[in-house]
Amino acid sequence: MLVRTALVLSLALLAAQEEPPPPSPLDLGVTEETGTALAQIDVTLTGPPEALAQVRREGFQLWVGGKKVETFTADAVCPTATPRPPDRTEESPVPQEAPVVRPATWLVYFDQWHLTQSGRARAIQLAKDTLAQILNEGDRAAVVSNGRSLVTLQPFTESLDALLAALARLEKDVTQFETYASDEEWKLQNILEPGRQAGDRSGGGQPTLDRMIRQVRLYAEEERWRTQRDLARLGMAIGRLADVDAPKAVLYFADTTRRNAGDHYLSFLSASTVAKNALATNQQMGTLESQTGLSIGGELSFDRVVKEAAALGIRFYTVEAQPLQESSVRVHDAQKTLQSLAVETGGKAFINGVTPKRMVGGIKEDFGCLWLLSFDPTGLPTDVALPVRVLLDVPKVKVRARGQTVVQSAQQRVTNRLLAHFAVETESAASPLRAGFVPLAWKDGKFSALLQVVAPPTALPGATWDLGASVVAIEKIAAETSARTQVAGSNVAVALESVVELKPGPFELVAVARELTSDKVFSSRTEGTWPDPEDALAEVVQPVVLQPGPGAFTRDGMVRKSGSLVHRADDPLDAARPTALVALVCRSKMVKTSLDVTRVLEGASPVEFPPLALDLKDERCGQVRDMIPARSLGPGRYHYRIVVREKGTVIGNGETTFLVE
Repeated sequence: MLVRTALVLSLALLAAQEEPPPPSPLDLGVTEETGTALAQIDVTLTGPPEALAQVRREGFQLWVGGKKVETFTADAVCPTATPRPPDRTEESPVPQEAPVVRPATWLVYFDQWHLTQSGRARAIQLAKDTLAQILNEGDRAAVVSNGRSLVTLQPFTESLDALLAALARLEKDVTQFETYASDEEWKLQNILEPGRQAGDRSGGGQPTLDRMIRQVRLYAEEERWRTQRDLARLGMAIGRLADVDAPKAVLYFADTTRRNAGDHYLSFLSASTVAKNALATNQQMGTLESQTGLSIGGELSFDRVVKEAAALGIRFYTVEAQPLQESSVRVHDAQKTLQSLAVETGGKAFINGVTPKRMVGGIKEDFGCLWLLSFDPTGLPTDVALPVRVLLDVPKVKVRARGQTVVQSAQQRVTNRLLAHFAVETESAASPLRAGFVPLAWKDGKFSALLQVVAPPTALPGATWDLGASVVAIEKIAAETSARTQVAGSNVAVALESVVELKPGPFELVAVARELTSDKVFSSRTEGTWPDPEDALAEVVQPVVLQPGPGAFTRDGMVRKSGSLVHRADDPLDAARPTALVALVCRSKMVKTSLDVTRVLEGASPVEFPPLALDLKDERCGQVRDMIPARSLGPGRYHYRIVVREKGTVIGNGETTFLVE
């Protein structure tokens, strides 16, 4: 609470030094998409042609969320679903409508971080061989690759030649080549090698086991972070299918994506081994989980992807592209994950050395007879998984439907569609969109921070901005937010703010902004790490630079007309305005005394900061803020450093740079 109050005070001091607001007030507002979209469930029917010909709309029964849906429509959306012939005994038979032939839309997705070297080559070749056979007249497809960044190699097109050309470019694109999945082999050896090296020469097994536990924790946490981030990216990418008519599907290539990411490393440490180690060192006996510090069976973002697919009516056809592998825990976990993703979205999985013929046959069978059930979801709970059950009264016809559906709220639809632009926009270091965090506090093992996304001022009068952000942390998606803000004037900065909580560890911040009138879209991506206060005697967290000014600041649905904007290292500051430098200083549990904090600013203009004795009392972290009055800084690059001392000894430091016009 002390730190939060300090931040509010610092921003208030900034506001007090602001220039007067413009004479004409800003016309600000946050709007949200309203109305209820029609919910749809795609169903696959299999059986003899003569039995399929007997299927009629009235023969379906549908339950959603445990309740029977009394009113819905059922439409055949495939050419093989022929209408039921009329009963010739009827004097005036009711004519049956012909099935609607709807083109399919495909998203071909290569998850590079989870493709082995051999799998990557086979995945591209499988895509080439398969697309040529599964795309029918009018079908569209796009090619997306998740490597160092998320890149759309080919936007949606009906041209097979364009798709094949994109796949050919991908083969040669070194920026979309990752070795992470292939590195698993040497990581496994690195876990086992210390045991063989130490043996009897080490004087006992305790040091070896400690090293193994450290390596297991390191590799497992890294895999969880990668999987969490990459599944979040996949979830954003499939949002591009939100406004596309069914049928729509994702052809997903991966070899090592695991729902329980990292757990396969634990197979090297049996519970009995850890228990013996605990007894040998007179420790209290504990479980494998408590000894390694790792939880088992984390779901990460897997369920979120399934929910998104259920909400949008997307089927996944998952492909393990690598050649046939020997059975092992890690191979089994990956294959089971691909099977689950396919089954839970109504698609199919292709594993164990799949061939193009098998893929084409399986997909064509699945798309052979599709029906689309549509209903009004009013009254059903939103943004939660609802079980689905479909029955049909035609003998010899089997029904296969996805196991769940999701009715998205209006706000969730807006957020997902906005973040989906991240998958198609080209990342650029010069993007005018900026996003960052202002650190607030540390409590119960987590940092709290103010997330801010800032769209650039535009000369367009009456601009309307959709701003959105997604923060992916090591354990979960820490934040997902969006808002729409309209301004009456021109050259007005627009900011979206949200308070988020993050545990120590890596994070990825994705931000997207879209101006509705001009349809301009900007995106940015930031990766970083929140430190663990126990990793050093003192840590300086996230030094940030803020400047006040007029604008449209949206937080929790409320809008204010002025505030302080986060600036990156290369975002020029206005010398005519005051500047705030804000950081969080944290100490480990070993440090009990107050801290001496020195701040130094190097650059064109001399600025001195008074000495600071930071007495944290019972707190682990405290905020450091330095205020620079307006017109104190000349143009040029500045370097801001924080040095933390305990009883004269340096125990921590941090720094940042900024630019003044």
